[in-house]
Amino acid sequence: MVSSGLVFCDYIFFNYKTINKEHIHTGGVIASLALVAYITASQIWFPFSIQSAMFALPFMYAGYEVKHNPKILAGINKFALFIISLIVCIFGFFYLEGSFYMASAYTKDILLGFICAFAASYAVIYISKKIGNFAPLEWIGKNSLIFMCVHLIQLETQMWVFDKTINVIGLPNNGYSRILLSYISIPIIVWAVLCIKKMLLKYRSIGKSEHKLVVSGKKRDVSIDVLRAFLIISMIVGHFAPIDADFRMYIYSFHMPAFIFISGFFFKDTCNVSPGVSILKSVKSLLIPYVICAAFKIIFMGYDVVDYLLVWVNFEDPTFKVIGMEYFFVLLFVIRALFLLISTVFKNELYRAITVLTISVVGFGISSTSVELPWLIDIAMFALVFYYIGFIFKKYNILKLFNDNKASYFVLAFIWLYMIIKGSFELVTREYNIYGLGVIGAIAGTIIMYYIASYVAKNHSVSAVNILKLIGRYTLYILIVHDLFGDYIHNYIYHSLNTDTIYYMIFHTLVQLACGVILGLIFDKCILKPFKNKKHKAARIQLSYGE
Repeated sequence: MVSSGLVFCDYIFFNYKTINKEHIHTGGVIASLALVAYITASQIWFPFSIQSAMFALPFMYAGYEVKHNPKILAGINKFALFIISLIVCIFGFFYLEGSFYMASAYTKDILLGFICAFAASYAVIYISKKIGNFAPLEWIGKNSLIFMCVHLIQLETQMWVFDKTINVIGLPNNGYSRILLSYISIPIIVWAVLCIKKMLLKYRSIGKSEHKLVVSGKKRDVSIDVLRAFLIISMIVGHFAPIDADFRMYIYSFHMPAFIFISGFFFKDTCNVSPGVSILKSVKSLLIPYVICAAFKIIFMGYDVVDYLLVWVNFEDPTFKVIGMEYFFVLLFVIRALFLLISTVFKNELYRAITVLTISVVGFGISSTSVELPWLIDIAMFALVFYYIGFIFKKYNILKLFNDNKASYFVLAFIWLYMIIKGSFELVTREYNIYGLGVIGAIAGTIIMYYIASYVAKNHSVSAVNILKLIGRYTLYILIVHDLFGDYIHNYIYHSLNTDTIYYMIFHTLVQLACGVILGLIFDKCILKPFKNKKHKAARIQLSYGE
């Protein structure tokens, strides 16, 4: 809230200052905006703390004028002004009862409130100049933004840590003990953040390698790996029980359609490979992981064999034991099989599009009647449209078109937001909202997330991007870890951390990501790589005999 207010305050002031150079006119407009913020804040609150920004404008304007017009305070006795400021501060403290709240744009008296706040500001500045170059305070001042961010997070999430620490140390359980711990812990956390920042900047590399937006030949699109990483992280966070329902709705509005979109993006429409070979590859990459997860749950968790054979998913029946995230393997397999069949029968793109749209609408209609087909066939029929759109985006290089026209993202963001506001969207529970709005909104969200991933891949530090690339490449293994061992990880660590806090969510997510990446690396190095080497060696031997 404070951060967004600062951003808008800076934006409003400097944009208006650029347009208008007259001091009186600018001061009058800024004072009017502050008054509007004060009046409207008690009736309606605008998003992104816009009223807080308007309320703070007079202070930004005063600071700007004092710095760029030294004549304002020329000839004034600074010490006398400091004494007067202190007297005004004391008066304001008792008369206004300390009621000057920038965050909520409220003060008991709009005129006296600003006068007392300006006086307090000058008094603090005067004292700071008299203290001089005191290293600890100077360090705090240089990193004040990080201090503020840590403090705001601490206010929301860390009180339970203080309570535990107070009990262990034996301090009185009151506000003074919490203030003491806060003053000790915040500088330590800020120092750790600065160390991490320094480490990342050390390995930062800008402009050393050209970033490719679309996969070409054997070059891998880094943005897709980063996007996969964002999606798998979103999925794990979306399954975190205490998160806000609106935030979960935002995640579910795009993350599964985006996975299907990416799968369609990499579909190879070639006549050199027979449909049987393509189906066999899908069986190896999707159904075998499903069988492994199902066998584990049937043997060790007591799940029913019939449920996994039919892949029933029913969230409304409380007596029904729902299969886990492994349903996605089967869903994607059915979608691939459907699209492979359509691509084999129809070579004309128009006929393909009509067929895909027809099947998708029929699937939407079946799900709307509460009829749930085995193997998630009704969901696969509906979601087939996301797979096909991904295929079309790759074929006609549409992602690059969007990436080259940045203004389109404002339109896409509006569409995505409108879809979220109009209702929920979740594939597995068959909550699709309006067909056209759901599809277009989910694709809009996917494109925006791709743009963010592309920006991160091009502009962020190499070390951070490499970590995201690893996560993106091993999403399959992370999904397996999350599905099979997520509860075990929760049971192991929940005794040490409060499960209702963001710290637990971050730690729980990082553990699952790390375990999934490690599992993927072990599988690649110890199983897949030796197998591939043997296969290539056999091929070379066969070739030499042939010669």
